[in-house]
Amino acid sequence: MRRLFLLPLLAALAAAAFWAADNQAVATSAPCPQKRVVVVHFTAVQRPVLRHALDAIAEGQPLLLHIDRSDADRHRDQSLAGLPKVPGKDLDEYPPALSREGGTGADVRAIDQHANRSQGASMRAQLACYPDGHLFRYAKRVG
Repeated sequence: MRRLFLLPLLAALAAAAFWAADNQAVATSAPCPQKRVVVVHFTAVQRPVLRHALDAIAEGQPLLLHIDRSDADRHRDQSLAGLPKVPGKDLDEYPPALSREGGTGADVRAIDQHANRSQGASMRAQLACYPDGHLFRYAKRVG
């Protein structure tokens, strides 16, 4: 009876390991330009996110960040803990959750949902081929 219980558990663990390994390969398999620091660029639509980041940097948040995808959910939970949602807005955090520097102490601002989600997707795409630990920073202007 115990053996029958263990089989589905082992199958689920194997599937999870395969999925995680497959996703890691996708995130780092594309050829990357050799850059010591990757600069994340912004479109005009994403200007509110950049404005927030530049304000946060001016107030002492770090300019240089390290990719840390594995802890992004934990960082987001830490940075947004106890903050009320704002109707029609997203809570943008800088440093971003996918950075090692994100989490507790991040600067949080309510901004346009479209700008925030567009920039998040764009940043993930721009950093996709770089491994965790790689340095990145935000561009200083739109374009």
